[in-house]
Amino acid sequence: MDTLINMADDSSADASDNQGAMTREGIMRRAVTCGSAEGKGGNSRPMLAFYVVEAAKAGVLKLDKPTSKGKTAGTKLDDAQMIWDRFSRACAAAQSVGFVKLDSAKQQESKLRSFIKLGSLPHVDGNRVMSRARDIMEKAREANGGKPLVKSAFDGYLSVARAQVALSPDVEFDDAQIEAALSPAPKADPTEADRLDTIYKAAEKLAEDDETPVKDETKEMLERVLVEIGARIKELGGTTSEIKNREKAAQKAAELQAKAAALLVRV
Repeated sequence: MDTLINMADDSSADASDNQGAMTREGIMRRAVTCGSAEGKGGNSRPMLAFYVVEAAKAGVLKLDKPTSKGKTAGTKLDDAQMIWDRFSRACAAAQSVGFVKLDSAKQQESKLRSFIKLGSLPHVDGNRVMSRARDIMEKAREANGGKPLVKSAFDGYLSVARAQVALSPDVEFDDAQIEAALSPAPKADPTEADRLDTIYKAAEKLAEDDETPVKDETKEMLERVLVEIGARIKELGGTTSEIKNREKAAQKAAELQAKAAALLVRV
C-alpha cells in the first residue's frame, strides 16, 4: 500500500533548531533518513516531499544554482540536486550496493524543485496545501474501500504542487481545486489523424514483417495505402503528438529569440 505519511506520527526534532524551525542541516539529514528508509523497503518519498516543502517555507532551500569560479565553475549542486544526491546515496547504502547516479536523477531533481517552488510561494502556505492533499487522498481511499485516488502518493503531491504553482501562485487552493489536481485528466478522444496513424503503423508493420511475409501483391497494395494515409495525415495537420512537438519547438524558438533580443538590448 502506498504511504500517504502521517506527519503527526513523525517527529522532526532532529531537522529543526531549538525553536522548532526547519534548518538547512536538518533537511539534509532528513534526506539521508528518508533515503535509508527507502532502501530498506519503505516508501519515504512522500515524507521527503513534505520536508522539502517545509524547508522551503522556512527559507532554507533555494532554486538558484550556487555560483562558483575557476576549476569549480559549474560543478556545485543546487539544493534539489543536493537533497536527491543524499537521498539516493543513503538508499544505495541501505541496500549494500555501490552508488551509481541513474539517468532518472534529473527527473527526480526536477520533481523536488516543484516542492521547493510550492514552499517558496509567499502568499500560499505550502505546508497546509500538502496536509490537505494528504487528508483528501486518505478520505478518498477510505470512501473507495481502500482503493487509492492516485497510484502514487508522491505523484499525487507532485501534481498538487505543480498545479498550485502554475495556476494559482498567489491564492491558496481550496479543497475542490486540490481534488481536481489529484484527479487524472480525462483522456482526449483520438483525432482523425490519430486514428489514421494507428492504421498506418499496423499496415507498415504488416508490410515489413519478414518472419511471416505477405505476398508481393499484398505488399505493393500496402505500400500504396501507406502513401495515401501518410498524405492524408499531413493534410489534417499531423497527429496530436506531432502537433504538440511542433508547438514545443515553436515555443523554444520564441524563448531563444527573446533571450537573443534581451542580450542585444544589453549590448
